[in-house]
Amino acid sequence: MAQKSSWKTRGFTNEVGSIGEKVAKKWLEKKGYTVYFFQDIMGLFAYLRMTTTRMNRRRKKEYMEKDRNIIQKIEESLIGVFGQNYRAMKKFDEAMRQLVKKEEETRLAQGIKKKRSIGFDFIARKNDNIFFIDVKVNQAELRKYQKLSFEIVREHGFNAMVLRLNVEITIGNKIQFTKPENVYGEGNG
Repeated sequence: MAQKSSWKTRGFTNEVGSIGEKVAKKWLEKKGYTVYFFQDIMGLFAYLRMTTTRMNRRRKKEYMEKDRNIIQKIEESLIGVFGQNYRAMKKFDEAMRQLVKKEEETRLAQGIKKKRSIGFDFIARKNDNIFFIDVKVNQAELRKYQKLSFEIVREHGFNAMVLRLNVEITIGNKIQFTKPENVYGEGNG
């Protein structure tokens, strides 16, 4: 007989969150959003900052030119995502960096070493609108600095939303596997 188990007490927190994010991403795409992972986009901004700093310290023109080309490609990618909102997004990136720094100082002052994400799960685009999306599963709530990050989003003219999902894990006494289907077409796959 299968029994229901609290996802929190059984150590499934990360797995349930991952399931929720995958479901939310598919749902958003079905609704016509173009979805990007928040960390991927913010990573591009970090690489842009790093490359710009490096270029400004270079002495040889050939290396400076290589960095300029990298910067141009990154900016073209980001403009492809954000279009006319690119400049606002650069300002948002700076504001988020300041919030992350403040959160880290507060956390360390309290003796908490474990980093907590204060960002979002996704950035999505639909038409010319940009959405910052955080997925919360079951009873999960926004933490203080996550709420502040939502304010920063709105201050920069973007939309912020929380997608709430309920995920239930049932633990049974038996695990059964079904015969896999051949998903590659003909043959024995």
